[in-house]
Amino acid sequence: MGELHEFNARPVFDVDTKFMDKGACRGEPIEMFYPGSHRTSIAHRTAIRTAKGICSVCTVAKECLDYSAEYEPYGVWGGMTDDERNAYRINNNILLKNQTRGLMPDARARWRRAAKARKEL
Repeated sequence: MGELHEFNARPVFDVDTKFMDKGACRGEPIEMFYPGSHRTSIAHRTAIRTAKGICSVCTVAKECLDYSAEYEPYGVWGGMTDDERNAYRINNNILLKNQTRGLMPDARARWRRAAKARKEL
């Protein structure tokens, strides 16, 4: 099995993200928070449950959700999946910032490239 990458997210745009240093996810495998595109698989659902369990005991989950609602299109953030955050955005009239798409690489694509590289070694 390839090496695990730790979840230490940092945005490339100017947003206060000091709360991330206190996140319960700090140091956890990033794959847990970006479980891939097989949304009906047991492994996917298990990863989502595990990630949400970590979020449920996190002292900065609210700050994480507030941040992710504006800046994170993918993954589990603040205890919500990307689909749940999309509904949250709609219900709360929050727009995903354009700079997210323009400046940040797609997190899932980045993860897939890293996973593929690990398998080729």
